[in-house]
Amino acid sequence: MLTYNRENLVSRAIESVLNQTHRNFEFIIVDNGSTDKSGQIADEYAQKDSRIRVIHREKGTISAGRNTALDAAQGDYIAFIDDDDWVEPDFLAFLLSLITENDAQIAICGTPQKMFDETLVMDTEQALIELMWRKRYNVGFPTKMIHRSLLASRRFPSEIRFDDIALMYQIVADAKTVAYHGLPKYHVYRHDGNNSSWTTHHELLTPEILQEYLTAYRVRTDWLSNRFPGSADAFRYFEWSFMISMVEKIERLHLTACECLCFQMKDTLSSNFKEFYNSVHLQPYEKEWMDVYIKGEKTMDVNILDTLKWIPFAINTVCNLRCKDCNAYTPYHKHPRNFDTAQLKKDLDRILEVFDGTPLERIDFVGGEPLLHPDLKELIDYAMDGHNGKAFQSLHLVTNGVLPLPDDLIETCKKYNVYILVDDYGPDLSPNAHLNCDKLEAAGIAHRMNKYWGDDQYFGGWWSTVMSKEPNSPEYVASCVKECWELFIPNHTHEEPPCNHLHIKDGNIMTCDAQTFGLNYIPLLEGEYISLRTDESVEQIREKLRNFKKKPIEHCKYCEIGIASKKHAKRIPAGVQLTSEESKQLGKFAGDY
Repeated sequence: MLTYNRENLVSRAIESVLNQTHRNFEFIIVDNGSTDKSGQIADEYAQKDSRIRVIHREKGTISAGRNTALDAAQGDYIAFIDDDDWVEPDFLAFLLSLITENDAQIAICGTPQKMFDETLVMDTEQALIELMWRKRYNVGFPTKMIHRSLLASRRFPSEIRFDDIALMYQIVADAKTVAYHGLPKYHVYRHDGNNSSWTTHHELLTPEILQEYLTAYRVRTDWLSNRFPGSADAFRYFEWSFMISMVEKIERLHLTACECLCFQMKDTLSSNFKEFYNSVHLQPYEKEWMDVYIKGEKTMDVNILDTLKWIPFAINTVCNLRCKDCNAYTPYHKHPRNFDTAQLKKDLDRILEVFDGTPLERIDFVGGEPLLHPDLKELIDYAMDGHNGKAFQSLHLVTNGVLPLPDDLIETCKKYNVYILVDDYGPDLSPNAHLNCDKLEAAGIAHRMNKYWGDDQYFGGWWSTVMSKEPNSPEYVASCVKECWELFIPNHTHEEPPCNHLHIKDGNIMTCDAQTFGLNYIPLLEGEYISLRTDESVEQIREKLRNFKKKPIEHCKYCEIGIASKKHAKRIPAGVQLTSEESKQLGKFAGDY
């Protein structure tokens, strides 16, 4: 038993254990840093009864306290009681008889809230399915007696609050036989101080609690599905069942703090609508909730190959400006470089194979400053000669107006109808912006100037691309991600920049410009990008793209844009150059690039 500041309740729990008809047991009480008399009360009982052992420790998590008790336990079987509950006098005897009579490794009794006068002797998968249903018993450790061997190599995860949902299924999965008889031998005392009080007082639900449950359910589904593939459909159902129950509560009770997570759960349920809605396990009330809250919802889990419009393709990280808030983080690279021409050609070949037959409208050569790549003209020739009109409709080139456009490059762009985007940062920074536009006009080349100085700046100016040094709160991340995801709904209209796009840099396909041009101090994690430089077939890469999720990535935790859609993000002056003093500090911010 773990106790913390329960001086008014702990005596009842202790006495109910001491009054057991089965007398041969050790009773370990862990005082988890109580500031009231709970620890003192436990010590007084220990002086009267040698079966009690009290361990005092500094305040820690419930998991840490339970692990302290497990480390000290010497009995063949382990049972748990919470310090605000109590048990019937035959609690231990009842559970022990269930184990011995049925050769079981786990025994489970009922509570007044879950009371069934029936006995079930179950194999592993049967016991797990019953555990998932939570009708007869749930994942809580009280009400259960567990053979010591099942806990020998397992401990409660100390980094989370709700350790039972993360551990109980693994223990049941290791048991050959589980015996259950639902007579109420354990009494649960419900009050606002319960760790699980939010399950009955839903207004206490917070995003942190919900996120912890969602993460635990996701891990549980994968773990059990790998261990018991024959029941994987049931395990997926139970995860989605929890989600739709949470969606219903959040919507009905207007729990606004959890709206962003509600959005994510709706997205998952929409993406898996057919399987969940047609599941043999689906309950009538769940079907009704799906009809009310999910049916007809747009899904963010879209097939990128059906919606992709635009690919920015980075050819270098070299630039002749040092813009403090550069969207490509160019001045922050330790080793700015022009990417190898031969490798860029291979990447282009791969891209154009993968996206052949898609609605891809354009590829943009971006940097850095693309004009600084010595083989830019060769790359344009390579991309357009034989590829144009197959995998994509047009090539765009983005330049900053610092350098004049060479005549031979203009001729190449005219030959292939390359569209030129000229960013103008004012006469001091972009002295050739207007001259370049005049040349393009004279040559009959389609172009556009984006004015980023003075009044009436294009798109209202820039947004900050500074990455936070510490991860943002889950609520902040969720709100930004929701805005980002909405850009990828098919047929969703939005201001420039175009919405349905991916980014490609150094042979990796990614969903976010901050991720693409990041400096590698925020790592690229598996599943957050797709490599073009593998031995996989074109169809294998396409299949990955079909299943490429628009979901939070590691970069989202550090994004400082505010609202990631950029539509509502706070605007800042464009083209502000790093000072000499700021430049000196670059070393400690730059990554491997």
